[in-house]
Order: sequence, then structure tokens, then C-alpha cells
Amino acid sequence: MILKEGKYFLSFTTIYIIVSGLLLVFFSKPEIAIAINKFNSPFCDVFFKNITHLGTGYLLIPILIILLITNQKRAVIISILSSILTLFIAGGLKRITYSERPARFFENSNITDYNFHVVNGVDLHFLHSFPSGHTATAFLTFFLAAIFLSPKKAYGQVIFFILAFLVAYSRMYLHQHFLIDNLAGAIIGVLTVFIADFIVSKKFKTLI
Repeated sequence: MILKEGKYFLSFTTIYIIVSGLLLVFFSKPEIAIAINKFNSPFCDVFFKNITHLGTGYLLIPILIILLITNQKRAVIISILSSILTLFIAGGLKRITYSERPARFFENSNITDYNFHVVNGVDLHFLHSFPSGHTATAFLTFFLAAIFLSPKKAYGQVIFFILAFLVAYSRMYLHQHFLIDNLAGAIIGVLTVFIADFIVSKKFKTLI
């Protein structure tokens, strides 16, 4: 059912995953990070500094409120369960991999003497880079919005995908994550919704 309800969001997400994968095949993560960092501007600094907050998860609250008001029990359970799964999977992988974020990675390497552009007011983190929690949460949140608030509607789902993509891009623009971190985050965010839907269909039939 989710495949049908969120087909437009999933189509663009699939393209994003494929393109990201191809970039990682042909270019190293430092090369991609440097290329993205070079395209900066005062407007983008402000824009991405603010839009990155859409990946913190607070948008899940109004989504849940809307689903509760409209009495969508299945959607509520899937949303809560997928959120918990995303939190545990992304958080667990961060602690297992303990990978360096761009700021620490380039600080400890002699790959380049490129002087990175850093956005004022953004505190750079140094560890727990993989995967990107903001990207995972963004794709989770906007995928849920796509399938439950805009089912089968192309324009709404495209907008939701664009918002998820912008959050992912902001993590690289702000020098907080590599592309591979975002790719993993996007996959986790979408995959947990499918897992939650499967669990609900098998274990919570009486509630929906």
C-alpha cells in the first residue's frame, strides 16, 4: 500500500539514491565535499542554516496531531514506530562506526590545503558522522507526510521530496556530513517506514 500511496516521493528518492551512489563510485567523499563547499553565498548560508532544522524531527508532532484528529490509527502507529526505528538504527550506527565528520576528517588529513567555507553561527561537530541523523529524520518525516497527508498526489509529494533533499544538502553545505552519510540517512528514513508498515500489518490488525 505504501508503494502506491507514496509512489511519487519514492520515485524521486530512488533517483536521489542512484545519483548519489554513482557520484560516490566516480568521486571520493573528500572531492564531493570540496565541490559542494565551493558553491556558497550569503543567501545560501542563511537559507541552509535555517532549513537544516527541518531534520530535527519537530515536524513529526504536527503530523501526528493531524493524523490523530483525522482518526488515522494505522498512520499514527506507523509514524511512531518508524520514528523509533529510525532513532535506534541511525543512533546505533553512529556509535558503531564512530566516523569522523568533515571538519575532523580534513583537519587530520593532508588531502588538501583548501580553505573551507564555514557558515557563521554553526557549531561544527567532529564525530558520529555516519549516517546523517538529520537526513534520516527528514526523509522519514516527509515520506510520512507524503503517504498520509498527500497520498497519490504528485505535486504534494514532489514538494515533500524537495524539502527532504534540501535538508540532506544542507548537511553537506554546512560542513557537517559527507554524501555517503546522507545517502545512508535517506535509505534508513524511508526503509523504516516500510518496516513499520509490515509490523503493523502483521501485529496490530485489531487496532486498525
